Amino acid sequence: MGYRAVNWIITALVALFLIFVVGNLIYSYASDSNNINRAKNNFEKLVAKLDVIMDTQLDIVVIYPPEGWFLRSDSEVKIRDDACFSESCICICETWECEDKNKRKCKGYDFDIEIDEDKFFEYQSALKLSSLEELRLIKGDDKTVIIRRIE
Repeated sequence: MGYRAVNWIITALVALFLIFVVGNLIYSYASDSNNINRAKNNFEKLVAKLDVIMDTQLDIVVIYPPEGWFLRSDSEVKIRDDACFSESCICICETWECEDKNKRKCKGYDFDIEIDEDKFFEYQSALKLSSLEELRLIKGDDKTVIIRRIE
């Protein structure tokens, strides 16, 4: 093997490495964008049910959010979002902190919403979501509770 052959092999390996890196970046971006859209679409499905649920009524909604995202309620507006201006706020976020405004969707309500899973503080509750969730929405006199349906 001559000098030229080794040079061509190294060039080909570098080119393959660059193609691999660029491909991974494109896949990562597309996957992240898909998760954000999926989270927002499923959140819209959930809030559509919350918008029409009547007093002392039970409803069930099935959503398909991205695995590992969080459904979070906040009755003291600790989440800084333009939609969280009311008495209570509900959000779907990639992380529990809900800090990245591009990776969350929120909606404010004039009634208290509680997620009956993990109580982090008196005013905040959250549910770490799986890729398929069947949620019960129970409307009471002063609040609505969201419970993961387990059979």
